[in-house]
Amino acid sequence: MKTQVTCFLIVFISSISAYAQYMPYKGVPLLENYKPQDYFNKGKIWDIHSSESGIVYMAADKGLLEFDGKTWKNFVGSTGFTRSLLVVNDSLIYTGSDVDFGIWHKNKNLAFDYTSLYPFKKDLNDIKEEFWDVHQVNDNIIFVSSQNIYIYKNQQLTKIAAPYKISASFKIQDILYIADEKYGLYEFNGMSLKQIFKNSSEVPFQISGIYKNKNGINLVTKCQVSQRC
Repeated sequence: MKTQVTCFLIVFISSISAYAQYMPYKGVPLLENYKPQDYFNKGKIWDIHSSESGIVYMAADKGLLEFDGKTWKNFVGSTGFTRSLLVVNDSLIYTGSDVDFGIWHKNKNLAFDYTSLYPFKKDLNDIKEEFWDVHQVNDNIIFVSSQNIYIYKNQQLTKIAAPYKISASFKIQDILYIADEKYGLYEFNGMSLKQIFKNSSEVPFQISGIYKNKNGINLVTKCQVSQRC
């Protein structure tokens, strides 16, 4: 009796194993891993977006990457790490980087040319701005660092200082929200910031996400392990 049970379990387990090996080939999308040498060893990828045509663009340490599903291309722009990008279309891209932000235009050779829009490099002392977010709100292109917000419109720049220190920015339904480490959440109205939520002084926390539903604005927060949010 013991021998019969053992044989049955072996057959049953073998059947499961064979079935499990067969299943991944049905209904599973193609997954392919790319190594750094595949995309020219351009370092860490910080941001990634695609155009309406499906071409993927990435902000990497050493510039802008383009991938159409088969071929990789790389383009050199700012000297600093490229941190963020906004893909308007396959011919127009904005990026933010270390102590720089700018615009990419595709030329007649189907390569991208970079033009810096950041005019304050000579005025910098010890402050090194890193631009982690780029947004488009109506006709405004908005570059966000922890210290400032820059609005680019009609080839003109407007600078708005952070209330204290910007920790994140979120675009929800054409409205841009700015999270400040000390003073809470602000709404950008086109030319200025309006505070809509004030941080608690008793339990400090950081706003790490925001979304809307029928009940209004919902915040995702985080705090230190030793604290209770």
